[in-house]
Amino acid sequence: MGPQYVPELREKGVLHLRKARNDCGARGEREVDPRLRTAVFVQCILVPRYLALTGSVPATVALGGLTYALLHVTDGWTDFTSPTDVLLSVLYVLLFYPGPGMVKAFLTVRTGNAWVHVWAYHAIAPHTLLDSPMIVNVFGIR
Repeated sequence: MGPQYVPELREKGVLHLRKARNDCGARGEREVDPRLRTAVFVQCILVPRYLALTGSVPATVALGGLTYALLHVTDGWTDFTSPTDVLLSVLYVLLFYPGPGMVKAFLTVRTGNAWVHVWAYHAIAPHTLLDSPMIVNVFGIR
């Protein structure tokens, strides 16, 4: 069950994701998952605009992948303590993040639905298919 939004904000026509009721009904601040913000920003807002600006599906997919990568430069694992660490962190992001971002952008452009990537990418992603049996073996799940 998702968060229930504060009625006063809904009546004003404002949907403020931080002012929400938690699942047990208590009122308070609630932080929205950063991955959701990234998905909404890139897939729902930027990718359709890239397509309108470029008029080209390949350019839109490439820009979507690059945007996805650039938004992950400040992830928690990146290290900015020395010039070498900065270079390695940025190169890692530019090497490994545009591919998944391009797949997500392609699915958004192809289907016209920004949420399709949740099932079409995350449900069958290689880490899901390969990591699940390993976790079952490591923890002895039957």
